[in-house]
Amino acid sequence: MTMGLWIAIIGALFAMLTETVVFWKRREFLKTKEQCFKFHDLRDRLQVLTIEHKIETHSKLHDFLLSMINIAIRNAGVIKLSELVDISQSVKKEADDSTFSTIQTEIGSHPDDVQTLASEVFDNFAWMLVANDDLTVWLFKGLIMLSKIANEAVVRFVKLFVSKVAPEHAQVVREANDFARLGQRLARSY
Repeated sequence: MTMGLWIAIIGALFAMLTETVVFWKRREFLKTKEQCFKFHDLRDRLQVLTIEHKIETHSKLHDFLLSMINIAIRNAGVIKLSELVDISQSVKKEADDSTFSTIQTEIGSHPDDVQTLASEVFDNFAWMLVANDDLTVWLFKGLIMLSKIANEAVVRFVKLFVSKVAPEHAQVVREANDFARLGQRLARSY
């Protein structure tokens, strides 16, 4: 019985190794296509809301969401870890405090559909920032889980530790977390 368990474990490990080696390039391709599909879907939904006159094409909110979506489509799957912070900063610069408060006020005046879409754009943008690097994904998911179950002192200690061990990954996770929180603030009412 013990020998059978060891054979099963070794077989499973061998299957996982084979899958990783054989499908590595395909996995990257599918990840890229999945990101593109999500943002194309968001852009299509934005256009549908425009057609339904729930958001105007000349509004700051429409322009901002469309530019974020287009940045994400252009960079989905191909963006390097070192470039992520630059792209995140450029999007944040576009949404400086005065513009962001205008956008936030404008979102409050739109129907729930627009608020939901804005929240999803920010959330998906946050995931796009971390999706291309496995370590960054694990750090981002771990931070979310840790925030739910631990007190702030533990979370602060873990953040400090990770920023010393993997500073570039920690910076990307910080940027993605900012966008996720931004999405939550923007769509409070749904």
